[in-house]
Amino acid sequence: MAAAPAPAKAAPSIPFRYGTRPMRTPMDARGWNYTQSAGGGLIQPWDLPRQGYAKRILAFLNGSVVQGATPATLQEDYPHSVAKLISLKDPAGSPIIQLSGFQAYLLSRILNPRPGNDVAASGDATLYAAANAASSTNVIADVFSLPICVNDRDTLGALPNQDSKRGYSLEITSEAVATLFTANTPTSETFTFTPVYEYLPPPPPADPFTKLPYGQNPPHLYAVHKAHTERWNIGSTGSRAIVAHLKTGDTYRGIGLTFRSNGTRATAASTPWTAIRCFYGNNILYKEYTSEAQLRRDQYELLGVTLPAGCYFIDFTSDSGLRPGLDGRRDYFNTRLLTDVWIEVDLPAGYNTTNAYLEVLEDTVQLPAGMTLM
Repeated sequence: MAAAPAPAKAAPSIPFRYGTRPMRTPMDARGWNYTQSAGGGLIQPWDLPRQGYAKRILAFLNGSVVQGATPATLQEDYPHSVAKLISLKDPAGSPIIQLSGFQAYLLSRILNPRPGNDVAASGDATLYAAANAASSTNVIADVFSLPICVNDRDTLGALPNQDSKRGYSLEITSEAVATLFTANTPTSETFTFTPVYEYLPPPPPADPFTKLPYGQNPPHLYAVHKAHTERWNIGSTGSRAIVAHLKTGDTYRGIGLTFRSNGTRATAASTPWTAIRCFYGNNILYKEYTSEAQLRRDQYELLGVTLPAGCYFIDFTSDSGLRPGLDGRRDYFNTRLLTDVWIEVDLPAGYNTTNAYLEVLEDTVQLPAGMTLM
């Protein structure tokens, strides 16, 4: 009996990433008229151009602040805090990324693998400026990055955005003047945001030299990179003063922690926590830090920088020994089969619990059923 013929091998193809190149489309500038309303508010939303696969949104903040004879007292997150809330929404209107301006800055600091991820340290006034001189018109600048793809290596998180009828939108809410300037309010303030849409166009059908076809879709299509912040009020001190239950079902890349006491990070940092523990499942201890130095040392080794006062980062991306985003994803924290994940924080007796709270930044990847990242 003749042997069955061997199954035909699939024709080789060139990965999607090698056939596409990042493109960008600037959108129009929009701002908030503080003369009409000093309380801030939602700026007219932007519809993202229906082009290619969404990769990243950059929102450029520009403005001017006219100071009187006495300079204003700036809120500690200024000028990041000019953006009270930044939301990237899917076609159904649900947020994919929803962060304050400061949390967007923090996300860029901790999970962007590029060396220039901190615009505040650039020294370039067109990228970052927060001057506060008396009797002057002070130029303000900042750049907010919303990373739709988690990295540039394999385009994980790229979103198909070519449907002419349904697309993604960007919303920015401006902060109130009284929050941005806590004393000696300036004479006038003008701020505008100019978003830039970065995307990956579909590759051509085939390479003109080898004639091999290009993959027409990014790997891990329909995996969604998400980031949002939850707030947990602090009303007591001692062991387990904070027990923050996190969302399960997604795969975590990292968790950012921002402590505020009496409304500020500086006050919280002056009397730091005494222990942080991360648990999952049936009370299984996953990570534990019994001093601020332990966590800060891990952060410095990973990032090469010290985070702002009151800010900390629990990392699940350090398997390659390189910067976050250049990892092999071995240590991502997969919670798809878990029913509970939580963080416990111990606080010293002298911790100021007035207007005190913890902001938990959750950076995750939502995967379709059956998809893995390994």
